[in-house]
Amino acid sequence: MIDFEKLAAAMGDLDEEVVLGLLKQVMDEGGAEAQKALDACQKGMDIIGDRFESGEYFVGDLIFAGELMTEAVEILKDSLVSGESGGGKKPR
Repeated sequence: MIDFEKLAAAMGDLDEEVVLGLLKQVMDEGGAEAQKALDACQKGMDIIGDRFESGEYFVGDLIFAGELMTEAVEILKDSLVSGESGGGKKPR
């Protein structure tokens, strides 16, 4: 089980190596906590936004953050999709 606070902090710090390592660990453990991992990444994005507003981060940092978040979703997407309820309309 990973430390989701560590994941959020790593995302906020734009620490690509740690973020990707933790996401890989989530998937290696079966992906059951993919939604929690995505939520932690979102929390990290909030940190990035705060740092941008305070002048600590700049536009280039926001671009990198967006790319990192896209990569995170790409890693987690199979578990996120499979976690949704199937269903759909039955033919009549």
